[in-house]
Amino acid sequence: MTFLFIILRVITFKGANIKRFIINLKDRNVNMFFDNDDTFGNKWDITKFKLENTLTTFLSMDATKRCLKNLRYFVCDILIDKSNILKTLIATCTNLQGIKVQDDSYNFIKDTLISLIQNQNNLEHLHIQGSSNSESDQNTESNITDLVLSLEKNASSYKKILFENGYIDNDIAFKTLMNCNNLEILQIKDLKIPYKNFELLALAEFPKLKCLSYINTVIETGKPYITNPFVRIINNKNISSKLQKLHLVGFVNVENYKLLSATADNFKNLIDLCVQITRKEEIPLLSMIMKNCSMMKQIRLVNPLTSYNFKEFKEFIREWSIEKRKKIIRFDDYGLHVHIEWE
Repeated sequence: MTFLFIILRVITFKGANIKRFIINLKDRNVNMFFDNDDTFGNKWDITKFKLENTLTTFLSMDATKRCLKNLRYFVCDILIDKSNILKTLIATCTNLQGIKVQDDSYNFIKDTLISLIQNQNNLEHLHIQGSSNSESDQNTESNITDLVLSLEKNASSYKKILFENGYIDNDIAFKTLMNCNNLEILQIKDLKIPYKNFELLALAEFPKLKCLSYINTVIETGKPYITNPFVRIINNKNISSKLQKLHLVGFVNVENYKLLSATADNFKNLIDLCVQITRKEEIPLLSMIMKNCSMMKQIRLVNPLTSYNFKEFKEFIREWSIEKRKKIIRFDDYGLHVHIEWE
């Protein structure tokens, strides 16, 4: 930490114009400095505490604040106390274009993080990530509802939004996304969301959306089996007409046939598709999707329920590739997972 602070001081007092501030330190990176013994956890906790103090001291200097005036991207995907870091950025930065934060205690930092987000004049990229190791997927620390609700301010500036690991407990939280008219990428992964939020998304316009990704998203309805909520979203021509990347996987007890049927009917410009297959009758729909999307460059199929053999579809892929004069550069078959790429 002493060497780290010396380096930071040199950078600062040389008057650096810092554009990117990235704090990225994973357990596997730190492990090389420690003995691989049972005390690793305690040593890592001590190291994180020292890092917090080092960064707090660094950011408290007036010279540092001058260097951060033109900061454009802030990334902190390490589970440390970010309170002092965020407070400094709130007082210093108003022109951030990208923010990525990972935390396992959002209830402690949500107010300062929301202030930082809303204080920006042109924030385009936002990635909020909880802890994948959280003991409960529905506790106070995992709740990102207030963060989502805060996006209503400056909604038109967002181009890329990612939510990962956590839960939302508000039926209309996604209403804040309705005015994100410049949104190009919306990705949601490992998140619990009330069903009514998807009804709101089905009414959105998103005229510039190119990527829609929902992976391992739990849809809360209180019912054991539900109609796939993405069917109405895909049937919305404002969303589907320009979409190039569609990832919808990881759903259990959700009707899948109508989703693939809607995809086959509405998409013409897909180049990247990742969907799940739950029964044999869905395979012809995949063939229809491929015929309609001649620019396809990558397709991934996941079978979460049974050991269905994709043999027929793989034969169709080879024939389709020859017909479209596309060269296959990747053809991986993992049994329950097929991954194909073209040049």
